[in-house]
Amino acid sequence: LMASVASFAYDEMPPDFKVDGLYYNFLEGDNVEVTHPYRPALPTESASNAATQDSPDDYANLTELTIPSTVTYEGNVYHVTRIGHHAFDQCENLTSVDIPNSIKSIGIRAFSWCSALTSIVLKGGLENIESYAFEYCLGLENISLPNSLMTIGQNAFYNTQWYKNQPNGGVYVGNVFYKYKGDIPQNTSFVIKEGTVSISPYAFVKENYHEDYSLVSVSIPNSVKVIGEGVFYRCRALTSIVIPAGVTTIETLAFDYCKALKSVTCEAVNPPALSGSVF
Repeated sequence: LMASVASFAYDEMPPDFKVDGLYYNFLEGDNVEVTHPYRPALPTESASNAATQDSPDDYANLTELTIPSTVTYEGNVYHVTRIGHHAFDQCENLTSVDIPNSIKSIGIRAFSWCSALTSIVLKGGLENIESYAFEYCLGLENISLPNSLMTIGQNAFYNTQWYKNQPNGGVYVGNVFYKYKGDIPQNTSFVIKEGTVSISPYAFVKENYHEDYSLVSVSIPNSVKVIGEGVFYRCRALTSIVIPAGVTTIETLAFDYCKALKSVTCEAVNPPALSGSVF
């Protein structure tokens, strides 16, 4: 059930170009993403394995990173709007990152295992942080987040010092409900605070993915637009849910294995888009 956010392979194609030590891929229009290095495969290995290996041009010794808002290549100016999947994965010597406000999305495992990183400032303009983006950044304690943030993927901050420092209960990242930390007390009726714009994947799911028999009801404010993948997966005590009018998307498995769920009320004039099997 975690297949959609499980391991993510490196791209098997080399980056489109390199400028000032950073690699880039073309996106739509005049936009580009900063991406990971690539070493062509030897005859005895697959391309995907080669892409993860050290090479003379990789980021292994990178200690300070400044991502530009624009980059010029072959006389053309491109806007850097995305940090790609695995872009700086396992850059264990990386201690500081300067991310421009042109960045709208941070990809899957973009900074995972950057264990020397202790703080990061994510600026206005950022809309999406994908799954596992900062997982196992063991020293990451201080995170500054913008109100522009709309969605956060599963376990984006898993095993960071920042998450460990959060008290048990509902953990919010900006205007996103990120996770219920710790065990949910028996017979809990939980109220998601007003102004929340999305609920992250598997937000109410135990870390061991065992059934939960404690959450009996959840109040979702009208400000929520996205109910993420597997949010209430295996919440066995949940008997009813009201989907407010503001919700536009409910992702796959959101209410999977909610075996006591008997009543679903949707207040929207136009029902939200369902991504896959929701119930």
